[in-house]
Amino acid sequence: MAITVYPVDAVNGAPAFSGQTVRKTLGVLVGGASSARPLGGRSGIRPGTGAVGSATTTTWTIAPHAGALDLEASASAGTYFYAVDAAESGALTAPNATLPRKDILFLTLNDPAEGDGSTVPKVVPGYLAGAAAANPSAPATPARSLVISTLTVPPVNGGAPTAVNGQYTAAAGADTLVNSVAELKALDVHEGKRAFCLYDGAQALYSGGRWLYFDTREQSYSVTWIDANGATLSPGGGGSLTGTYWRRWGMVRVRIVLIFGTTGGINTGGGFFRFTIPILMAAGFIPDIPTRAWVPNLPGSAHVAGFSDIQSNQLFPYLPYNSGGAGLGKAQNASAAGVTGSGVPLVTGSYTWTDGNGGNIVIDGEYAI
Repeated sequence: MAITVYPVDAVNGAPAFSGQTVRKTLGVLVGGASSARPLGGRSGIRPGTGAVGSATTTTWTIAPHAGALDLEASASAGTYFYAVDAAESGALTAPNATLPRKDILFLTLNDPAEGDGSTVPKVVPGYLAGAAAANPSAPATPARSLVISTLTVPPVNGGAPTAVNGQYTAAAGADTLVNSVAELKALDVHEGKRAFCLYDGAQALYSGGRWLYFDTREQSYSVTWIDANGATLSPGGGGSLTGTYWRRWGMVRVRIVLIFGTTGGINTGGGFFRFTIPILMAAGFIPDIPTRAWVPNLPGSAHVAGFSDIQSNQLFPYLPYNSGGAGLGKAQNASAAGVTGSGVPLVTGSYTWTDGNGGNIVIDGEYAI
C-alpha cells in the first residue's frame, strides 16, 4: 500500500520524498481533480494577478505571476507550481498588411523524470503566431503547454495588439473562473461544482446533471414580436422593442418592453400575437407572467396576466380589449390560438396601432428552464 503523508520528519531515513510525492500530496490544495486524474488539478494562472500577457507591434511580454500545471502524460505526475519571477519577452511576428491575427503566449512544462523527452526540469515561455485571416483563429497549443494569453494582432497601422488571459487555476472547493461557454462546458464536473463566468458575470452551479446559472447583472437578448400568421412585427417609427432577462438557477426572469411608435402604425394581421423568450422553457411548465399594458383607445392601464406556448417557447400576453369593438378587437378562445393554458389572448382583427403618447406593453415574470 502506498500512502504518502507530508510533511513529516524522516526517522531512520523514512519517509523519503520525491518531487512527485510532494506534488501529489499538495494537490489537495488545487481544484480540478477528476476521476481520470484524481491526483491532478486544474492548470492555469492564479486569479487576481492582472494581465499576464501583453504586446506591442514588435515585442511580446509575459508579466511576473504564478500558477499551476498538470500537463504531464501520467496521471500520477501531480500538479506542478510555477512562478515567473521577472518579465519574459521576445520578438512578435510583424503584423499582416491587411488582415488581423491571433497569437498565443504559453508556458511549456519539462520534467525528464516523467519521461517526457526533455533533458532539464523547467518551465519554458513560448510564443506562436497564428495565420492572418478575416476571422482568425489561434494556433494549436503545443504539447505539455498552457496558453496564458491570447493576443489579437491588428493589421499594419491598426493599433497595438490586445491581450486576453488564458484559463485560471482554482483552489480546491472554490469557484473556477472561466472565460467562455466552451471553457465552462469542458470542465470536469461533479455535483455542487461552481464556476464564475467572466464573459457574462453569471455564477454557475452544476446540479442534477446540468449547469444552472445565477446572473449577477442583467442580460439582453433580441426579442421578436410575431403575429398570428408568423410574420415579424415592428413597433413602428420611433418605437422600440427590448428584451432582458436574469437567470436564477432553475428559473428565468424575463422582461419584454414594447413601446409603440409615433409613425407608421402597427397592424398585427388579426388573431393572437406573441413574443420570443431568451431560453427554452421546461417541458410542461405553464408560467403566470404579469403583464402591464397601456394601449391606445383603452382608458388608463391594466395589470393582467400572460402565459406561454410550450411548443414554440413564446409568450402570449393577456390584455384587456374594448368590448364595444373599438381598440384592440374581440376576444378569442385560448384553444384557437393553439396554446396550453386558460384565458383570452389578445385579438386585434385589422386594427392598426398609431400612438403618439408612448403606449406600451410590458411583460415581466418568471418561468422554469
